[in-house]
Amino acid sequence: MSEEAIESRKQKKVQNRLLSKKNEYIVAGWIIFRCIMKESTTTLNITNFISENFDLQVSSSWLHYFMKRHHLSLLEPSIAKGAEMNKEKIEEAVHFLDIVKSMNKKPHQIAVLDKTKFYYDSRRVKHVSIQGGGKPRKRKLSRGSPDCMYSLLVANGSLGKLYIESTVKKNVDKCKIDPDYGDVVFLHKKTQRRGETGMLNFVEKCIEDRTLVPGDLLLTDNEASFKTKKVLRLLKKNKVTVLFFSTLHESFIKSLR
Repeated sequence: MSEEAIESRKQKKVQNRLLSKKNEYIVAGWIIFRCIMKESTTTLNITNFISENFDLQVSSSWLHYFMKRHHLSLLEPSIAKGAEMNKEKIEEAVHFLDIVKSMNKKPHQIAVLDKTKFYYDSRRVKHVSIQGGGKPRKRKLSRGSPDCMYSLLVANGSLGKLYIESTVKKNVDKCKIDPDYGDVVFLHKKTQRRGETGMLNFVEKCIEDRTLVPGDLLLTDNEASFKTKKVLRLLKKNKVTVLFFSTLHESFIKSLR
């Protein structure tokens, strides 16, 4: 099929939807708002909201495809801490958004940086114990050394290249990744200030790839390795402004992982 035919087919599907595109965005926005406010967002809550506001009864099948269209999914929740729902924390989050807006940056000038750690299976990390004594019980399982993945999302929807650091040389050697999509780098376990080193390496890569350019605004969480003098000096040198999320924003972002 030609691109025109594919686009035409997509438009016909949109027209046949129970809710208009605008109303679907309203429902999706309502769900995101409820997530931020730590309110219940079960499928029953959603069907009731649609019924009360749009006078429609939707099926579980419709909900499935609706969530897929808007990048939503069913996740098991955990109990929110009291501090996350504190009035002062909410005001702090709103103030943070006001600061971002006041900087008058265009979408392509705003980037969000995050780091994710991948631990090896704890069952593979064995402990010395008494022979014949059965499986040893430990207060805390050893998870091994993590691989760290740094990622960058720009507000206009574009992605920076992935940057992965591993302390296992054979994993790096086996990993084949297109340079256009990112880099996998070996970092020795004994590297001093590993978190800071990783952050410096990633920021330098972003500057080299021109994912971060002078005048950009970088948003990230309050991890200590993101706020060292060397990291802040590097960002300032390249005229990149950095803002650190409020506590409420951090808890919301963690809930999305």
